[in-house]
Amino acid sequence: MGEGSFLVIVIEVNGIKCRTLIDSGAGSSYVSAKLIELLRLKPADVQTKTIDTLMSSKVARLEVYDLELQSDNHQYSLSVKAAKVNKTELLSIDNSNYRALIEKYSHLKGVHVNDDDTKASLPVHVVLGSGEYARIKTETKPKIGQENDPIAELTKFGWFLISPGKEFDKNIMLLTQTSQSDYEELCKLDVLGLRDMADHDQTMVYEEFKEQLTRS
Repeated sequence: MGEGSFLVIVIEVNGIKCRTLIDSGAGSSYVSAKLIELLRLKPADVQTKTIDTLMSSKVARLEVYDLELQSDNHQYSLSVKAAKVNKTELLSIDNSNYRALIEKYSHLKGVHVNDDDTKASLPVHVVLGSGEYARIKTETKPKIGQENDPIAELTKFGWFLISPGKEFDKNIMLLTQTSQSDYEELCKLDVLGLRDMADHDQTMVYEEFKEQLTRS
């Protein structure tokens, strides 16, 4: 399949069409600064969070916005609180060419994805977290083919396709970790270079020390 297809759906956010990535591993929802600028919204809440590092603490200002998400056919809407990320777009994905995928795999018959954009690279302006994912799931069984074939799942916003493929570059993706997990990652011994590696093993030094004590 090459590059994988991600859980992306085209929806309307306060009347503006954009792509939304469903991230079942994210604890919160996020929106790009560019989309907030287009929507001309004021924050519903402003929070301050203290991010502690080894050497200092930093106070970050977090703006939270009330968004109204609507399906392409206007039959379903969802109210979401999303934190603004100061980026023009949250991430960019390769075009999966959904129409060609659906035509290629017989088990996808009846699936319709409302994204016919032909550009090679497509922007994502909203990320929905695990809480929102649970709210938009339906009881319709996913369409599953052979191993490594794309899988189609119907949500209240419409169909999305996901397929295995080469892992995307996480450097261009929105960082959705909490400040606590960032801090824990920073403090890992291997990050700080404090972990005893094989070529710096202290076992030999310890054995020599014991031998000296025995001789003494």
